[in-house]
This record gives sequence, structure tokens and C-alpha cells, in this order.
Amino acid sequence: MNEGAVNKRIWWIAGIYVLINALQSFLTPLINDEAYYWVWSQNLDWGYFDHPPMVAFWANLGFKLFQNELGARLVAILFGGLGFVLLGKLLEIKTYKQLQLYCFLFFSMVLFQVFGFINTPDAPLLFFGILYFYLLKKFLNDQSNLHAMLLGIAMALLIYSKYHGILIIIFSLLPHTFRLIKSKYFYIAVFTGILCYAPHIWWQFDNEFISLEYHLVKRNVRNVFKWNYPGDYLLSLVWASSPLLFFHHIKALVKSRYTTQFQKSLLWTIVGIIGFFILITFKRYIQAQWSLVAFIPLLIVSYQYYKNKPKAFKTIKVLSMMTLVIICMARIYFMIQDVPYPTQYHGWKDFMIKAGDKTKGIAVFEKYQYASLFNFYNYPKKKARTYVTLENRTSQYNLWHSEDDLEGKEITYFSRYMEAKDSVVILDRDKLVPYYLEHIPVYHSAANIKMEVSNVEKVNDSLRMQVKFINTGDFTVDLSKENHFKLVHVSPKEPFSNEIFCFDEIPYKSMVLEPGLSNVLTITIPQCEDSPEDFMGYFGIVNHNLSPKKQSNYIDIE
Repeated sequence: MNEGAVNKRIWWIAGIYVLINALQSFLTPLINDEAYYWVWSQNLDWGYFDHPPMVAFWANLGFKLFQNELGARLVAILFGGLGFVLLGKLLEIKTYKQLQLYCFLFFSMVLFQVFGFINTPDAPLLFFGILYFYLLKKFLNDQSNLHAMLLGIAMALLIYSKYHGILIIIFSLLPHTFRLIKSKYFYIAVFTGILCYAPHIWWQFDNEFISLEYHLVKRNVRNVFKWNYPGDYLLSLVWASSPLLFFHHIKALVKSRYTTQFQKSLLWTIVGIIGFFILITFKRYIQAQWSLVAFIPLLIVSYQYYKNKPKAFKTIKVLSMMTLVIICMARIYFMIQDVPYPTQYHGWKDFMIKAGDKTKGIAVFEKYQYASLFNFYNYPKKKARTYVTLENRTSQYNLWHSEDDLEGKEITYFSRYMEAKDSVVILDRDKLVPYYLEHIPVYHSAANIKMEVSNVEKVNDSLRMQVKFINTGDFTVDLSKENHFKLVHVSPKEPFSNEIFCFDEIPYKSMVLEPGLSNVLTITIPQCEDSPEDFMGYFGIVNHNLSPKKQSNYIDIE
């Protein structure tokens, strides 16, 4: 078989791969993160609270053609097939035997299969990671204005997909530092990348770098080291890459000779990214898909090593086929909805449709994932918003101030953490979990009320303090009992904990706060016996029987 025939075969295989993924997408419900990114796609912007915008652009394009799961994933599916073709071109496959080896290595990569049809930020990261290495190879072999500009565009597209893309850029270029800093083409590439990425940089500036603050600060506040984290991460490398071929990948990594500039980039990227995340495991848990960016160069290294090792081909073929059987079984399991052991693919579609039938007005959920699933499966008839409780994490809904949309509206509040007559039930793992619901004809929001606690002093068995109520929003808030408001004091086990020691409703004087105005009250609360002496929790304002949220600083006794 000549090289031209091999290239045609690659395109045929990619086409079949796309069709299989399209069928999988059509028959498999969205997972909660996919629904969340789909919500973004209905409000396109240059950035979002959690990630850059590429995943939203992809979901938006596909959903314009098909208003279902296939549409939300369509662009990810197409680029998954294109990524297979592009990686094949990078490897310069010339024979049928080499094509077989490439297919065995590619399709036995678990995360490559997953992000061949799931549309999360890792899907564009996978494609643009392949594109980046393809253009990096050309740039290192032949530096020119064209190659430099294309490489710069690829850099920007990587980080438009996910911030982890910066790791590929840094580690792949590190071994060439001294050579590149003397090259004008390197600066052309960097300038082009920054220029293309400028809209997102401006978005971050306009939103006070909220994504960086979340990933670098707020996301790490609750993190504590656990001894199983490093081991769990190393195990995730095994199953997330290719569990039965992992030893062969490591053997290729260790025994390969890295003589060319591109090969050195591959080695530095693999070792650098995995080493980086190993260090991070001593601070927090690392999700398996974060190593996806290292598996692209790992596959390239393995292919280059084994294409001249005919004796290893049979073993790789057998282990790859076994892996594919396992992957196919998992894919089929995800498509079947009535299963004994539900996963995140099971049950939520029916749950959200039932929740939509029971909803009056706007649905409200405590987690952004559930609000997103509701929005997708009830589109366009009904909408959902989030109500962040206690100290749970914020999301794009908070950046949109979505709770302001609820002011004066009829809502239906869904929660696991209250009791009511009506509920919607889902099978979660091995038990039925009810989500209770409460209809509120007219909801009033106090989400924009912030409280500053000061001058805390003990008075017998109580605490007396000054509390300043500030309206940071754009509309007037009437904090009266007629509007069903309650001031509550919450004493958790420790900061950021959902384990509550004490929960008390606190009497207070009603007030009306115009936007930007404030009022100071002297408030007395009972001292919680179970909490530490120097920590007494925080205040929140709730409407009706909704759960509280943290709206004040911590009440500390000095």
C-alpha cells in the first residue's frame, strides 16, 4: 500500500470514528459539566468564570444545527476525527503496518475516546494540543514568518481551550530556551499568540481577573493534603492513558533516544507536566483528565519507538484490542439508561424532565450543575437559576448575578436539605435520593446584602456586636417579615465546612435599603456551646424556608 492509499485510509477511519461518536452522543445524555458549558454557549463571551470560551463556541455552533445532545457535542465530534487525521500527518505514516500501530495506540487511549464525543474544555484542548505539536515540529525544523505566526495562533487556541494549555507551551519550549531567545521568529510567535489572546486578557481585566482568582486562590482554600493523593494520581495516569499498554508507553519513554529538537520537546512536555502535577498532589487532589496534555506527546514517542520494533507489534495489537473491548462495553453501558449501577450519565435526564413538569415559574437549584441540566432538558420552555448556600462554590451564574433575575418572580426551589410534601426522586448509586421542592409565589432576593460584623463582645451566655448591612445591588431591598425574610446565624465546624454546629434565627429590626446604602444594627446572638470559643460563624439572610448563605465576615471573638 503506497503513502497516498494510507492517507485515504486514515480519512476513512476518521469518518467511521466520527459516525460512532455521533451515535454515542445522540444516545447518551449530557453530564452535568457539559450542560454547564452549554449554558455558556447561550450567552457567548470572551471568557467565563471557570474557563476560557472555546468550549462555549463549540457548543453554540453545533446546537444551532441540532437542538439535542448531538448538537451540543457535534463540533467536539468533528474535531475529534480531524485530530486523528492531523496526528497521523504529524507521525508521517507511510505503510499499512504503521497505520495499524497508530490506530492501536490512538484508540486504546481512554481519554482520547472520552473526549472524542464529550464536549468539555478538554475536547478542544486535545485537538489544539495536536495542532500545536504539528506546527511546533514545522517551526523547529524550519523557522520562518509563516511558521512563527501559525505557531502563535496555535498557542492562543490552546489557552482559549483551557488554561492547562500553557503547560504544553512552557515545557515544550524550555529545552530550546537559549536558542529561541536569540531568534526573531520566536518573538513573532509570542507576539502573534498574545495578539490573538488579547480579547480574553481584556475580558479578565474587565472582570477583575476572576478566573485566575478562582483557580489560584479560592479553589485551593479548602484543600488539605492526604497521603493517598500522589498514589491516586499515579494510578489515574495508568487508567486514563491506556491501562493495558501503560507499561509499553513507559518503556518507549525510557528507551527512546531524543536526538532532534522536536523529540526533546516531547520528552520535556511529558516529564514536565506529570512532574508538575505530582508536586501539586502534595497540596490538592488532581483530576485524571488534567494529564491529557501529556498523553499527546506520549503517544508520539510510543509510535516513533515501536514503528521499528516488529516483535512488539503483536503484543501491542492484542493488548489494544482487549482495551477496546472494555471501552466499547463502557460506551454501551453509558447509552443504556435502565442500569443497576447508575453513573453520571444515568437518570438525570428523566429527573430534570420530571422537575420541569413540577416547576412553577423559575426552577432554583443549589448547585450550578443541576441548574444547567434543567436548562438543557427543559429548553426553551423553562429556565433555572442557582441559589448558592452556606459557603458552596460560586460559578458563572454568580458572575451573571442570576439570582437578581428571581426578584419578584414565582420560583420552585429544589433541595436535598429540606423537607416538603412534594419531591422528585433519583437513583443515586444504590439508593433513592429525594429532592424536595417548595413553590414560592413571589420571591425576594437578599443576595446583594453584605454584612460587616465588628465590636464583638461577650455578655453572659450571649454575644453582642455591631452589624452593618450594605446593599451592593442595583435594586431596593425591603428586609421585612412581610417579605418573609429571616436573619440567621450559622456556626459551622470550621471555615468552609458544611457541617453545622448551631443554626439560629436572630431577631432584628426591619429596614429598607436603597442601592449603595447601609444601616448599622446592634445584634445579640446566643453563644454556640459546641463551637470553638474563638469562632462563632457568620450571618445570612434567607427568604421563606430556603437554606442560608454566608453573607458576612466570620464572627471572631478576640
